[in-house]
Amino acid sequence: MEFFKIESLLRKNPGALPPQFASLTEDQEREVIDRLLSSAGRPEGPPQVVLTHILQQSKPLAGVDLDKQEIDLSQVFEKCGVVPRPTIYVEWGPLREIDRFQTEDLIKHFYDVWYPSADDIELFDETFSWIVFVRHFGGVQVWRPSSSGA
Repeated sequence: MEFFKIESLLRKNPGALPPQFASLTEDQEREVIDRLLSSAGRPEGPPQVVLTHILQQSKPLAGVDLDKQEIDLSQVFEKCGVVPRPTIYVEWGPLREIDRFQTEDLIKHFYDVWYPSADDIELFDETFSWIVFVRHFGGVQVWRPSSSGA
């Protein structure tokens, strides 16, 4: 996560505790991406192509516009039928720059972490059995491996 987002949160909320997160090392990112791609059937190509392939297989979440900030992230997970583990990954680009958050921290600070109009992010946990795509325009899509009946 970019440092300016933490600075912005602290300016808006003096004394607040920012979300705790850890940026994965390159080796950790490779391991996480490998596991995620395994669950997606190992599509071929560069990261942007692979992510586009997975996104094309996802289902839009009708009636959800996060840009309006009328729904919190826990409600998004509920609408997606997702129960995230206590730790969740946020991926900031086409299969690169992955941070690990405590799920409750991410839910609490989601609108300080995700910037509408700027961020396309992917959320998933260590089960690698789902991905929630949050698009820069506020749209949400959910992906599950086809073997899970999604």
